[in-house]
Amino acid sequence: PWRIILRMKIERLWLRFFLPKNAKLIVQTPSMQSTLLTGLNRYAESMPFIANTQSTEISLTSTPAYDFLYVASGEPHKNHKNLVKAWAELSQQKIFPHLALTLDSTRFPDLCQWIENQKAQHQLKISFLGELKSDQMPITYAASRALIYPSRYESFGLPLVEALAAGLPVLAANEPYVTDVVEP
Repeated sequence: PWRIILRMKIERLWLRFFLPKNAKLIVQTPSMQSTLLTGLNRYAESMPFIANTQSTEISLTSTPAYDFLYVASGEPHKNHKNLVKAWAELSQQKIFPHLALTLDSTRFPDLCQWIENQKAQHQLKISFLGELKSDQMPITYAASRALIYPSRYESFGLPLVEALAAGLPVLAANEPYVTDVVEP
């Protein structure tokens, strides 16, 4: 949307003109390091700051409630519509995986309504979990078979790190931010 594009252009201009020349820049991933060098002609040190992720692994003895989990807000670059369209295509082949979304219907009412319409039209198995707190995430990952992550643009995909720590397989877009975190 034009508002997001405008905001990003203003942020880049602000960084270009008001960031002190001697400022030390630190980014989370090599892809963001490259973006900063290309976009602003500034070097940044790449220092991933990932906490000890091994301690969050949880396993369930019962069958997971969801086949796929997508942890994301409803901004357009998160690709919810393409994901739901893919679910609709699967339904045409009589394949109905259960998808859980962490969308908040009060923050993204139009998107949630569109998804509800698609659910009804194609008999899709999609659950809205709402916006979850960080302490709820380990249980949510444990209730899922895999993380799906079709977002086309991120600076850092924290759900990718969390899913890996929980022992989940990850199905994600082939984007640099993904390969910064997930081994293909």
